[in-house]
Amino acid sequence: MPIYEYECRNCLKEFEFLVSNKQEVVCCPLCGSAEVKKLVSRVHSRAADHWEQDMQRGLAMSKEFDEKQAEAKKQR
Repeated sequence: MPIYEYECRNCLKEFEFLVSNKQEVVCCPLCGSAEVKKLVSRVHSRAADHWEQDMQRGLAMSKEFDEKQAEAKKQR
C-alpha cells in the first residue's frame, strides 16, 4: 500500500495518507475537507538509526489521523 502526500484545498495543510485502495476517500486531518489534491512526493533517505523513531512517530500520527478522518465522515 503506497503512502501519498496530499494538500487540502480548503486549509492548505499538507499531509500523508496510506492508501489501501484507489476508491478510498481522503479527508484532511485538520479541517476534515475531502477537497484534497495529490502532491508529487520528494524522495529522501535517512540514516538507519532514525528509522525506528520515524516509525513510532508515523504510527502515532496515523492513529490520530484515522480518528479525525472517522470523525469527519460521521459529520457528513
